[in-house]
Amino acid sequence: MNPTTAVYEIISLVHERSFAGVYAAMHERYLQEVEKVRWGQKTPSNLYFVPQILDCLPNAQFLCITRDGRDVSAESIRSAFLSANIFGAASGWNTANTFVKPFRQKYPTSVWMDVRYEELCREPEKVLKAICEFLQEDYDPQMLNYYRFCSPPTSWISVGFQNSKVPLFLII
Repeated sequence: MNPTTAVYEIISLVHERSFAGVYAAMHERYLQEVEKVRWGQKTPSNLYFVPQILDCLPNAQFLCITRDGRDVSAESIRSAFLSANIFGAASGWNTANTFVKPFRQKYPTSVWMDVRYEELCREPEKVLKAICEFLQEDYDPQMLNYYRFCSPPTSWISVGFQNSKVPLFLII
C-alpha cells in the first residue's frame, strides 16, 4: 500500500484532534484491513503509562499477563527484545511488577485483570474463558486453535513470532 494513501485513510478516521484520536484512528484503519471489530495493544512498556492511557482512552482495559521472573530472565538471553543478560532481565521484570502493583488495587475489575502465564498454559480454556468475560467478548473454543489459522505478517519478520504456529500451552 502507498504510505500516503494509508495516512489519508487514517486521517479520515480521526474522531478528535488529539493524540488519542490519531492513535485510535491508526488502529481502526488496521481493523478495516484485517476485518476485525476490536483492537488491542500489547506493547509491554505501556504498563508505565496506564493512567495516561486511561486519560486518553477511558474505556481501555488492561490484561496484565505475568510470567515467572526466572523464566522471563532465562528466555531474555535468547530474545531480540529483552535484556541480553540475566541480571538486567531479572531487574527489568522486578521493576515492571513493582510498578504495576498499585494498579491491582486502584483499578476496578472491569478495567484491570491479572493472569499468570503459567496458569494460562496449564488451563488455557479456563483462563481464556475468564479473559473473554473480562473483555465482554464471547468465548469460542476455536480460540484455543489460533495457531492453526494465524499467519505471520508479511511486511516484517520477528524473532518473537516464530512460535505463533504452536499452541500456547506448548511454548514454555
